Amino acid sequence: MSDRLLGPRRSYRTLTMGVLLLMVLGFWAFRHSLMPLILDKSQPLVGWSSQYLNPGTLWWSWQEESRDAQVRQLEAQNQRLYNQLAAISHIVEENQELRQLLALQAPTAYEKVSAEVIIRAPHQWYETLIINKGFEAGLEVNQVVLNGNGVVGKLIEVTAKTARVQLISHPESMVSCLIGKGNTPGVLSGRYRQKPAHLRYLQNFAQLHSGDPVVTSGLGGVYPPGLVLGTVKTLKKQAALPSPEATVELSSLQTPLRFVVVLVPVEPADSAPALTTPEETIEASASPQ
Repeated sequence: MSDRLLGPRRSYRTLTMGVLLLMVLGFWAFRHSLMPLILDKSQPLVGWSSQYLNPGTLWWSWQEESRDAQVRQLEAQNQRLYNQLAAISHIVEENQELRQLLALQAPTAYEKVSAEVIIRAPHQWYETLIINKGFEAGLEVNQVVLNGNGVVGKLIEVTAKTARVQLISHPESMVSCLIGKGNTPGVLSGRYRQKPAHLRYLQNFAQLHSGDPVVTSGLGGVYPPGLVLGTVKTLKKQAALPSPEATVELSSLQTPLRFVVVLVPVEPADSAPALTTPEETIEASASPQ
């Protein structure tokens, strides 16, 4: 009887041990082969859940996005303020330049005609420009152009509504001038690309110094006397040279050229023809010859 009962128990025990062994082997195989694969495949889902389901992560992400939005808003506001400040600075500079032109005293027998620079030729950026006034405003060739700092140049072409200005920096520009307190005569010659102009035909005994003012002499009939041209920048004296070499920093070209005035000669009042009344004309024609 006992042998009959022990047989099924042993079979049941053996089966149980076998099942447990298979489970252990299966778990070991699952852990070392399938588990890494499952973890790799589920990594995006785990990351998404940890990011959006964790309250701390959600709060930090919201704070970071809010801070970035505030930074972008402040940057845009700073850019708008910078643009407004640049526009205001430009307007202030224009007002100062216009005030200088209004305060500029024209030489005797000349009147001022204001104009604005509208074009600068790319191939002669520092040598010529075009203004928005022409012969309809009384302009003619060889009239002098000024700004608040001194002589800009002269007119070389005139149309109805525009005029071309040759700057004193142009290499073909030659202006008779006086230098320093001793009024040493010379000729101011322009050079390309806004380099310092050159003083030519100086006397070999000329006593010049750096910083001496250079003004127009009035010779030549184009530039009236006493107009500012610039100041002596460099001076070189050598015994082997017959005359000193000097360069001039042009005063009118040290600031951007936007507004200028043109000196237009004014005819004397006594040169105008006398006006007669119709009665005087009738009496003159009726009088005997």
